[in-house]
Amino acid sequence: MTPQAYAIPGLINEKEPYRVIYKLLKVTRKQLLSKSRKREIVTGRYFLMNMLKNTTNRSLDSIGMEFNRDHSTVFNSIKTYNNLYETDKDFRALADEFNSRVG
Repeated sequence: MTPQAYAIPGLINEKEPYRVIYKLLKVTRKQLLSKSRKREIVTGRYFLMNMLKNTTNRSLDSIGMEFNRDHSTVFNSIKTYNNLYETDKDFRALADEFNSRVG
């Protein structure tokens, strides 16, 4: 696979978020793009979708295309991320670790 295949357009270091997700959750880019609903895979998607929304000017449609999802899935993922961040201390710790490594 070429390095470009791992890129997230609009980020300064485009490969790093995928590396961090792998280190924290042991989830590959291929798994993130799959249709799987396993908790660790979905959590990785939440982190990346939320990061893209907060750090780029990309639309929900554009972010969704990155993950083979539609805009409503991205919207609900970001909403769920925010809810879990406020209510689940383990999720918050993992999210903070992701953000500190990527940010």
